[in-house]
Amino acid sequence: MMRADSVRFKAPLPLAILLGIAAGIAPVAVVLLTVQTPPAPPAPAVTLGNATADVGMFVVAIVESEPSRPLREFGATLLRNGFQSDVIPRLSVSAGGMFRFEDRADLGALSVGDRFTSRWMDDGHYEIRVTWQQQTLASATWDIAQPNVTFAPASIQEEWVNVSVSSADPRVPLFDFRASLWYDGTLISNIDPLDAPSGYPFAFADVDGDAELSPGDRFTSYWVYPYPYELRLEYRGSLLATAAWTVYAPNVTMVLDGVGPTTFWFNVTGAQPLWRLSNYEALAARDGSTVDEMSEVVNGTAPGGILSFEDRDGDGMVSVGDRFVVEAGAAGNWELAVSWHQYEIRRFQWTV
Repeated sequence: MMRADSVRFKAPLPLAILLGIAAGIAPVAVVLLTVQTPPAPPAPAVTLGNATADVGMFVVAIVESEPSRPLREFGATLLRNGFQSDVIPRLSVSAGGMFRFEDRADLGALSVGDRFTSRWMDDGHYEIRVTWQQQTLASATWDIAQPNVTFAPASIQEEWVNVSVSSADPRVPLFDFRASLWYDGTLISNIDPLDAPSGYPFAFADVDGDAELSPGDRFTSYWVYPYPYELRLEYRGSLLATAAWTVYAPNVTMVLDGVGPTTFWFNVTGAQPLWRLSNYEALAARDGSTVDEMSEVVNGTAPGGILSFEDRDGDGMVSVGDRFVVEAGAAGNWELAVSWHQYEIRRFQWTV
């Protein structure tokens, strides 16, 4: 009998080995294999540049991307005021709509010079986030605020009216603006967008050539008819600023002085303000029918030889001391009408 203090305990063998021994089979060595997952590659270093305004969009470029990784590993999100506006789940050569990614280097991998573009142009705070394996690697932010634009008083000239921009902060690309010219509540012309070609009767000049609305830029109206006018400036579809002015016809007074049976003088006794002769028109009529006219008043005789104008002081203006002359050689009811920019300012009637 075995003594109690001599009993030894051993760890039991695996059941398969015990059965093998019992059956007289030699024990089999068991090898356990452990499969280890390779460590994930480190996150690439990605840096975005500052957002810059371009025509109708904002641009954010990649300024660092190391090491190079395939585009499909990256995604991007555009947020406005903290809320998602658009997303590109996987970057590709050309992905997105209003929010786009451009593989500028055409490498199929995120690299320096590639860029994001956003055509979301509503006012607000914007952010682009670039992600890799659900990690945010880089972001860029910018703000779009409605600019403050003011105009200088209108400068009324003989042939045009100029309205200059006195302030514009911040400066915004011309593409975002639309301008229209109105008279007495009626639309005359518009420029849409503001960098589109323009001319008569309404024009815009980017005086400093910076393609942005900035102080010194100029609007020109070639309408100087006697009406109230309004310039309306819109920013992305909303009315932003206005400028108003009124063009007044000159106050010209004349007196009729018959100097012969058929010769009639109409002496200018007052003219304020002074305007050049070419701004005036005149016609002579008999019994309701025009017999002679000047589409632009000149110092001389009209084509019909009946109507003439004498610029007696030679200043090129309709001014005190000048005179219109009508040679009414036939009997009838006569008229002299003098207009300024097609707006009649004086009419005389008499009978011969």
